Amino acid sequence: LKPFHRPVGPSAQGDHENLNKNNWVIKLESLRQISERVIVAEACKIIIMKLKNVEEYILDKINSMKDTTNIDYSAEIELNNENHTIGEILSRRIRLHDNGRFAGFVMKHPDSNNILLEYKTEGTTFTRVIQDVVKELVSDYTVIIKKFT
Repeated sequence: LKPFHRPVGPSAQGDHENLNKNNWVIKLESLRQISERVIVAEACKIIIMKLKNVEEYILDKINSMKDTTNIDYSAEIELNNENHTIGEILSRRIRLHDNGRFAGFVMKHPDSNNILLEYKTEGTTFTRVIQDVVKELVSDYTVIIKKFT
């Protein structure tokens, strides 16, 4: 990732269209500093890394709070240094999980890099749901990486 940390302007413009629950059309036009294929693959790698970090943080947070709070099925967890992207990815997939009854997130300010993730599960703990969700997402993004490299 080192080449991507150079101080340059935006390297691409993009948009998306949701065709249905499982199909999207993503339009990406590179400004030719970096190819579209590299941008997509690197973005997916970053998302995978962030998802794994968030999963570890959430599981640690749940384990540390179990003695004082019942957060197995419903709670709010603040995620520091995360933004709309991770909030939307996680909340959408938690809602699609068979045991996910509710998931949403709030960013208190657009310039903030903290989100508050709220969830409610039924039939299994949030620990199980978040593990399933992250595993599925990592698999999905890995498929995309393979298609673009």
